[in-house]
Amino acid sequence: MMGERERQMRRTMSKAGWGAIVYIITLNVGVFFAALLLLFLRGQAFSMQAISSLALSDGWAYMLAVVVGVGILIGFSNRRLRHQYLHAHEARMTLRAGLVVIAALLAVQVITEICGVGIETVLNHFGLSALDQMREASKLGVRSGSMMLYAGLCGPICEELVFRGFILRRLQPLGTKLAIVVSAVLFACAHGNVIQTPFAFITGLLLGYIAVHYGIKWSIAAHIFNNLGLSIGLQLLMKDLHLPFLTVALTLLSIAALIWLVVRYGRKALAWWQAERIHRGNLMLALSRLPVIIMYAYALAMIVGGIQAK
Repeated sequence: MMGERERQMRRTMSKAGWGAIVYIITLNVGVFFAALLLLFLRGQAFSMQAISSLALSDGWAYMLAVVVGVGILIGFSNRRLRHQYLHAHEARMTLRAGLVVIAALLAVQVITEICGVGIETVLNHFGLSALDQMREASKLGVRSGSMMLYAGLCGPICEELVFRGFILRRLQPLGTKLAIVVSAVLFACAHGNVIQTPFAFITGLLLGYIAVHYGIKWSIAAHIFNNLGLSIGLQLLMKDLHLPFLTVALTLLSIAALIWLVVRYGRKALAWWQAERIHRGNLMLALSRLPVIIMYAYALAMIVGGIQAK
């Protein structure tokens, strides 16, 4: 017979998963209606093509949608949990720790590139390709000034409040490492892209650790640095200044950062992970909740929809 503790765990895990679904639904539905509102305010004709074009190029629709989504989740959180979102941390951020975070974000870029090449190679073997999906995702933040504002600032803030705030902190009483892993899984599923999904999972693990150890304001700062600096900023530099060597330099710097992190902090990271390891049964229980399965299905549908015949 299921004990009270297990029932409480199931309820907590399900609430976290449903929170992710509420956010995704609000984002997608909200973008649609926000696009309709913007078309109306601008006096433009309504059509699915106009709505789709606006949603892909105008960040204001996304910003309206994510703010509503975050507002709903925060509204359903009690005062103690809301305080924990914003103020809970274990240590103060230092310059050295900040440099390690930057090095880790650079290292994730290398790992993601390797994953991307591997995925595309496998797909090519079956006569398929995901290059168009990858290109569209990478260019999303530079399509307009409002999209830069959304992808570089508003999006990271709202995503951190949802995934490292509402979800991670709700799960944390069940175990900090479990909370970091499950929130990273949901964060990855929310991106629904063949290359962004593994990137979001790895980045989500890093951001989860930062949020727990240093506080959510620093995970927000790291997320903004990643999106605005390492993604949007570098794309603009390569586009406007025509610096093709910048990609090579960034790749070499990222490889160096990865090697340095492994040599300098590899053993410490492994020791931290092995200490008080996640109970496998609890992890499987969390990852097999209905809302989490729905998030898997959402991610799979988005990924498959973006794969095309070569």
